[in-house]
Amino acid sequence: MYGEGNAKTDNEPKEQTKLPLPEIKWEQHKVHDKRAILNLVGTTASYGTADGSTIIASCSEGTDIILLHGKSGKILGNVDTNQLKNHMATVSRNGRFLAAAAFTADVKVWEIVYSKDGSVKEVTKAMQLKGHKSAVTWLCFTPSSEQIITASKDGSIRIWNINVRYQLDEDPKTLKVFPIPLCDSKGSPMHYDRLSISPDGKVLAATHGSTLQWLCAETGKVLDTADKAHEGEITGIAWASRSIPLGGALAMVLATSSVDKKVKLWVAPVIHPS
Repeated sequence: MYGEGNAKTDNEPKEQTKLPLPEIKWEQHKVHDKRAILNLVGTTASYGTADGSTIIASCSEGTDIILLHGKSGKILGNVDTNQLKNHMATVSRNGRFLAAAAFTADVKVWEIVYSKDGSVKEVTKAMQLKGHKSAVTWLCFTPSSEQIITASKDGSIRIWNINVRYQLDEDPKTLKVFPIPLCDSKGSPMHYDRLSISPDGKVLAATHGSTLQWLCAETGKVLDTADKAHEGEITGIAWASRSIPLGGALAMVLATSSVDKKVKLWVAPVIHPS
């Protein structure tokens, strides 16, 4: 974990041959023994008695996911997905739920339970999302933390309501199912590698290889497509946390990274009222 770099003072020359390295706050070695880390995601824990600390989920290529404290690097808990191999994992924005996609059609969801002093007490299994007919490739929580959006190799996107009383065995419900509007040269449907929803919950960004698509989260309609967004496979997507002033208006901005060693910033399409 790195801290912010020191800002330049007015007395320093504006041109520097080499930027100073940011300070390392803490580091963890062999977090998953010798297994590689597939993805990291962090959020501010604000649900229930959580104290507003940053928590980080580290998903390994095996079946384990570890929760870390953002400030100290201390391990707060871990889960075993027991689903062949992990594909990715993420945490809801409020820090309540942890969800993982593996090479199966089901998604497992755990609740992060906090003690009265704000610390993580335990991570308990909460529910399973059952409905896809093939492996789930990616998932994301909506900004409210009450819904999950999943993409699958079965050619569909599903939006799930997870705001249920799972302690009373209430099952999460599928709210919507959209076909993935992406086909290969032969017309066969393709799957998405990554999904990310905008902070206002209106635009869903999705990628496959070097292709970037924008979907309306309400209807699943394609808003725009960049067929060759990068010169190679897209490896990461992330939204700016808030709208950015641009040309006299506010715009939602998405960052994409790729194996072409470039990071690009994109202005999201505007959804016009029908």
